Amino acid sequence: MLVPQLAVEYEDKILDKKGIIVVPDVLANSGGVIVSYFEWLQNMENESWAEEEVTRKLKAKITKAFDDTWKYMEDLGTNMRMGAYALGVSRVVEELEKK
Repeated sequence: MLVPQLAVEYEDKILDKKGIIVVPDVLANSGGVIVSYFEWLQNMENESWAEEEVTRKLKAKITKAFDDTWKYMEDLGTNMRMGAYALGVSRVVEELEKK
């Protein structure tokens, strides 16, 4: 639907103008997905990690994802949302080129 997308673009421009950085939803919501993957992995390997280990692994993955997104944002001179989308598309293209 076009109207919500236009609203998001308008809101992004306002926030960008004010210097407010918005972490894109795809990045902000990824923690739960990552921890679910860790849970699946533990089940597949018949392992059980301590909470501290899960937290350490999650922090490493989230930090790398944020840093990669930030770099794309800076390289493209855009906001984090577009940086995240561009990074995702570039990774898909990279995998397709391997085939």
